[in-house]
Amino acid sequence: MKKVLFLSHELSATGAPKMLYYAALAVKNSGGFPTVFSPIDGVMRQKLTQADIPVVIDQRISLELVQNFEVVVVNTVIQPAVVRALVKVPNLTVVWWLHESQLLASILGDNKDLADSNVRIICVSEYAKSFMPAGFRAEVLLNGIPDDVSPTALNQSCGRKLTFSVLGTIEPNKGQDIFCAAIASLPPKVRQNCRFIMAGRLLKSNTAFWQAAYAPVQDFKEVQYVGALHPDEVSAVIGASDVIVCCSRDESFSLVCIEAAKYQRAVLLNDHVGVANIFMQEDSCLVFDVGNAQSLANAMCFAYENPEKVEMLGTKARNTFERYFSFEQFAKSFLAQLD
Repeated sequence: MKKVLFLSHELSATGAPKMLYYAALAVKNSGGFPTVFSPIDGVMRQKLTQADIPVVIDQRISLELVQNFEVVVVNTVIQPAVVRALVKVPNLTVVWWLHESQLLASILGDNKDLADSNVRIICVSEYAKSFMPAGFRAEVLLNGIPDDVSPTALNQSCGRKLTFSVLGTIEPNKGQDIFCAAIASLPPKVRQNCRFIMAGRLLKSNTAFWQAAYAPVQDFKEVQYVGALHPDEVSAVIGASDVIVCCSRDESFSLVCIEAAKYQRAVLLNDHVGVANIFMQEDSCLVFDVGNAQSLANAMCFAYENPEKVEMLGTKARNTFERYFSFEQFAKSFLAQLD
């Protein structure tokens, strides 16, 4: 069985580190020996250690450590220098797992020499792959997550007021300003009979953005920002929601959307979200125009006026999850990349 080293830029409870955890779990479950290396600690370390997966926190990685492994998986595009060094190591399989989309054009464009290397490149969606510069080759590997939802949670009523939730780091790319502007433009009757939840870590560098984004809704009692959440708390928010909204201006995949689908919750997104093409072809989501607050408000009004449609879309989203985004499908495809 293979010894696999995962190199992460950090271990926060954001998309790329979460998927690194699931990939390491897939390797371990198959009888392999995963180890995770990261320069920055985070909450995912606890999940990894609970699964008996070794974690090394260090600012520098040594060649001696790398030579103990048969495969190295480099997580995210922001580590091209590491990839360049690794491809020179004899008898080492290097997998570069790219969790970005529009950013790929600039970073890979500045590192075109790697297009001719023997590194195996994985993208997380066809949308993300579309930003690969000419000369680079990549395969698409859809993310998948464990189905740990009880039947009771699937059928649970979320309450009298329709609840829309946005989960993700507070930053311009995630589009919380679009969500707030949409809420502010809703008819008062609609807004007052709904709930709106936002969750995600707020870095100091994004404080000004958040203050401006939140200003139009700060006096609305229906709107709540709950701050950064532990992964288990994220699941609780999703379970207590009716519609999960992805407002991102550019999203390579969206784990939040497939987590919502897992819980049989309706998904509202735009076509700059990596999973949008799959949900749209399965007719299992609501859609709005990227960056357009009024279009988002119209979609939320439609959801409010058509609760039976929201429930039906939740059921369809669950079917989409089972068809495309199961952990078993992901694990099989990921392990194939290591051979």
